[in-house]
Amino acid sequence: MVELTATLPLDDGPLEAGGARLRLVESGPITALAPYKGAEARLSAALQVAHGMGFAGPGQVGQAGPGRCIWAGLRMAWLVGVRADEGLAAHAALSDLSDGWVCLRLEGAAEEVLARLTPLDLRRGAFPEGRSARSELAQMPALFVRDAAGFEMFVMRSMARSAWGEIALAMQGVAARG
Repeated sequence: MVELTATLPLDDGPLEAGGARLRLVESGPITALAPYKGAEARLSAALQVAHGMGFAGPGQVGQAGPGRCIWAGLRMAWLVGVRADEGLAAHAALSDLSDGWVCLRLEGAAEEVLARLTPLDLRRGAFPEGRSARSELAQMPALFVRDAAGFEMFVMRSMARSAWGEIALAMQGVAARG
């Protein structure tokens, strides 16, 4: 019998250029939560009991311990960092996305770098800490999350190398400018 071994989507180490630092981070489990029609309030209450946070509203990120509930689109949130309690299935469709998405972290001059790659206005005044948004990252679908240190960008695992390359190129452009 063949044994399969999970591998990282990227073997590149941290990259620094243009005052920014890029690295791959382990997000832990990722579960999409799509509440059934009329069940969003019940899902939020069940999430509060099971994980200490409610269902994330548009553009919001909730956190309790290692877990986060991140708004990920219309009537959709991702539970990241903890395994979803099985009781949530009574109120929402649950989909394990852990193997399909990766998380890249960009710190430092992240706003300047990302201004070259996404149409989002990611300046702190327009996109403060604790916010999330779905958009494109160099024409690839991505979920952006702002925290105190910078940004996390969730991209499809199959596009991780392309996303890394595009961000690295933008970092070099920022470095050349300055």
